[in-house]
Amino acid sequence: MKYYFLLFCLVIVNYNCFAQHKLTYDYTYYYDSLRPTNVIANEVAVIHTMDERLYFEVNKIKKTEVDYLAWKNKEDPQVTWEKQGNIPYSKLNNYLIQDNNGISIFHSSTDLFISKLNLDDTQQWILSDAKDENSNLKKATTTYLGRNWVAWYDETIPINDGPFLFKGLPGLIVELQDDRGYFHWKLASYKLNYDDNNYTREILNFRLPKANAINEKDFQKRLIDDFYNPGYAIQSSGIVVEEEKMKKMLEFRKSQIHRYLIPDLWTYL
Repeated sequence: MKYYFLLFCLVIVNYNCFAQHKLTYDYTYYYDSLRPTNVIANEVAVIHTMDERLYFEVNKIKKTEVDYLAWKNKEDPQVTWEKQGNIPYSKLNNYLIQDNNGISIFHSSTDLFISKLNLDDTQQWILSDAKDENSNLKKATTTYLGRNWVAWYDETIPINDGPFLFKGLPGLIVELQDDRGYFHWKLASYKLNYDDNNYTREILNFRLPKANAINEKDFQKRLIDDFYNPGYAIQSSGIVVEEEKMKKMLEFRKSQIHRYLIPDLWTYL
């Protein structure tokens, strides 16, 4: 009886260790259908603790950390500005937060916060017998958010997780892309039993109280308005632009609309 109890405890401890992990992926997004060289290439990360799961762009959290430490240490603004300048710019603005309350998004460039996002985070995977020629990775496919996806996963890494909201395979997702090649993630590193003592969440909490709550419908409208109409963001900020100049900006953007891959994942990533 003691043996079975001890074995049960070991299994629980082992599971809890693996439940806390950090994953980093090299992420590329070909957002311009007419110019394949136009690509967003950034490092993204997943931090999964016992309480929540965070998905974010690495340089974005670094910039937030600089601001947080500057505020905490009462740093000279000039020094802070120079530190910010040393961190590469990122076009990825969303922090994805999953916990017992559901899925939330914090959009850092607009300071908007959307709680309880109506977004399904489960995928129906079809496992394949196919294996990668150069490794032991196995193949799986699914259809999710209107796109077909191909994943390669490693059964030897006991993490049921992957980039963005992808999970549910019998091993860590090492590589993932849609069948048209617009979105692509490749594993850069992973850490089991990861614990940063909630430091990442502490950094994020520096920004969240300043965020404006908004519902999902208005959030999507705001993002699309910003994208299709560059004058929307300018006017919302109170900046005055000459009517003729604004007209030219709108005409140019309308001529470009068909080129971009909107909206589906663009809204969330």
